[in-house]
Amino acid sequence: MPSPGQLSVEINTYADDFTFKGQIEKAAKSRNIGKHVAVTAQTGGLEEVRIDVHSGDRVVEVRKSYGAEYTVGRDDVTLNDIDIKDGESGKWWGWVGLKREPGAFKNDSTRAIRVRVRNIQIDGTQIMGELFSQVPDAKSYGRFNDWYVGEIFVDPTFVIPNSRRDGFEEDVNWETLKTEIIEWCDELGKRAYEISKASQHSIRRLAKDAKDIEDRAKTLTSAPKVDTDNLLLVSTDVTKLQRRVSRAFKYADMENASQLRSLENRLLDTKTRAVRKLGVSVNVEKVREEAQHEVLRELMDAFREQLDQRNFSEVSRVVASVAGTLDFS
Repeated sequence: MPSPGQLSVEINTYADDFTFKGQIEKAAKSRNIGKHVAVTAQTGGLEEVRIDVHSGDRVVEVRKSYGAEYTVGRDDVTLNDIDIKDGESGKWWGWVGLKREPGAFKNDSTRAIRVRVRNIQIDGTQIMGELFSQVPDAKSYGRFNDWYVGEIFVDPTFVIPNSRRDGFEEDVNWETLKTEIIEWCDELGKRAYEISKASQHSIRRLAKDAKDIEDRAKTLTSAPKVDTDNLLLVSTDVTKLQRRVSRAFKYADMENASQLRSLENRLLDTKTRAVRKLGVSVNVEKVREEAQHEVLRELMDAFREQLDQRNFSEVSRVVASVAGTLDFS
């Protein structure tokens, strides 16, 4: 991971298990960006730096970290599609991975959209974070860079990296590219915002998923024999759904919060029945406390993103006075 202010020479081929490897390489080959540069058959239209790791008789080629799954929050998710964008000026193009789940990617080697010249990354992820923040009337969009993975490739004859290698010379060409890329950031920010409000947090969807798990648990707990594998699966699915319910509290009004609290209690009861069927003693109060801490942790993350420092400090003081702690780990 490059530190701020550095031009990083990184591994420039995609892993074979990256679902969209072929699509991106085909897109690169068909673009005019950097056509004056010799390209390879392996990468299509992207220059590459091959790095091999030798261990005894084994040789392993190191590639970019984009793969089949990515960590978002505490869950692993997959990309359901990519969006490929061409700049109106014809001086840049890029791709971003799209997911259905809200939240930021966690892996430092893949999270956020990176800017590349000759397939070499400029700076870390700060450039695109700043451009997201410059979307008109949407400063909060700055956080949405981490909601995506992706790359932007710029024409090396059009813009020049600055002497610090943490951005580009502030000339008319870079201003042109910034304006175009900010428009794309606006589109991506709106998409992320809608997902964060609705997609994963639909009360109806959460209730349906909770009902499905409850029905499975009832069948398993009423059976004369203990089905260990499926009971453990129910417990795991309850935990995942509890996290989604916790995240939903970020955007809930009073009425929805009441429904979510009811769902939370139902899930706690379902998990308790499943674990007891396994013959394991359950500390219900401890499980309830952990669920409450999960909700508070998600709420504090939301407050931290949305509030200025003064208001966040005041909210933290109130939460600490009610909960008795700010340590919800």
